[in-house]
Amino acid sequence: MVVVAWLLSTVPGTIAGFSTLELGVTLLVATVAGIWIGARSVLVHPVTVVVAVTVAGAVLGRAAFVVGHRFGLTALGSELADLVIGLAVLVTALAIGRARRSGPRPTDLLVAVAVWSFLMVDLRILQGAAFRDLGIYLRAGHDFVAGESAYTTVPLTAIPADTAQFPFVYPPFTLPFFGLLAALPRTLVVAAWEIASLSSAILALRWFGVAWRWCPVLLLWPPFVEGIWVGNVAVPSLLFLAAASRAAWMLVLGPVFKLQFALPALWILRERRWRDLAVGAGVLAGLAVITLPLVGIRAWTVWVEALRAFQATEANIPAMAGAPLSIEISFPVYVTCAVVAIVIGLVAGGRRGLARLAVASVVASPSLYRHGLLPLLPGLLGLDELLLWVALGIVTNPIGLWLAVGLAAIGTFWTHRPATPPTIDPAVAPVAIA
Repeated sequence: MVVVAWLLSTVPGTIAGFSTLELGVTLLVATVAGIWIGARSVLVHPVTVVVAVTVAGAVLGRAAFVVGHRFGLTALGSELADLVIGLAVLVTALAIGRARRSGPRPTDLLVAVAVWSFLMVDLRILQGAAFRDLGIYLRAGHDFVAGESAYTTVPLTAIPADTAQFPFVYPPFTLPFFGLLAALPRTLVVAAWEIASLSSAILALRWFGVAWRWCPVLLLWPPFVEGIWVGNVAVPSLLFLAAASRAAWMLVLGPVFKLQFALPALWILRERRWRDLAVGAGVLAGLAVITLPLVGIRAWTVWVEALRAFQATEANIPAMAGAPLSIEISFPVYVTCAVVAIVIGLVAGGRRGLARLAVASVVASPSLYRHGLLPLLPGLLGLDELLLWVALGIVTNPIGLWLAVGLAAIGTFWTHRPATPPTIDPAVAPVAIA
């Protein structure tokens, strides 16, 4: 399922000069072969193994170059680089195999294939414009500092050539913050923003219960990579969801940056956490009052006009909406699915109910890009390990995306059970099994 999902979503060709298929096969085979060889070489000194593999790789690489040159294949740069990457992965896998003293098991292979699919999609993401969304925020900040309107109140009929000119849709009290960032050196802002996003992602994963050793692996998940690469607020906003068990009032701040995050915020009402609701509402009101002398009342009415214009823009240019459920099925069915998802979330209490409302936020989202799938994590992490890695690996095309949403919904009903080999392998469980 994971491989088919990747094949259906990947345009044949090259990524950063590499053949996508060659690079993918190299990574996968090197990982599996390395673990297998390493597990069977525990009696051999690791330095001997590494040296032998390195020498073999160098000899094969030189032979490939000589033979290729002999037959006129002079453009072997990508092939040699592919070999070097494979060699590095092989040596790493050797170390893993030696440490475990056991070869790859079925669940290991599933994890390897899932992570392989992550990397293949990540390479495509990295070909896109870096810090695209952060550029929108900084452009809005520049407009605010210059005394101009940061909002687009006229619906667009074509995608702007300059991505920084995409519509800015966040509330007026965010403008002074982005104005401050716009006044700083761009290099400094980009570095600070990326560090903050990465730190937020790691902290959110830890609060979701993910073990430290699995955080680097899950950070390779394309929704994280896309959000961090383009500088979208979806990554730091995930912290609001993860912090619910510690500071539920932060859920109230979620809709400020992602309107669909209003659905997880309903959890506060469901749990009758009136104090958290009051604190969150107070923070929002305080931000609005403090920034009002800077932005003015008019900015709020313009913001509402901009939201309407953006809705019309998405109707004119469906590509700007991404791949929400509303464009996959008829509108009445979409509304029905969204309402059912919300009701199911409100019926349950505790963290399970919050995870369901997070899934509902993806189902009901009016626009959906890959980084918009991050709220699925609480539900996905509730699955057993087999379904978890399948779900993580198939979000690379619309069919797989909505299947993963369905699996995340199932995960909110799942009850973890003690591992019973050989069906479940706790070694590939990012969240400890209760």
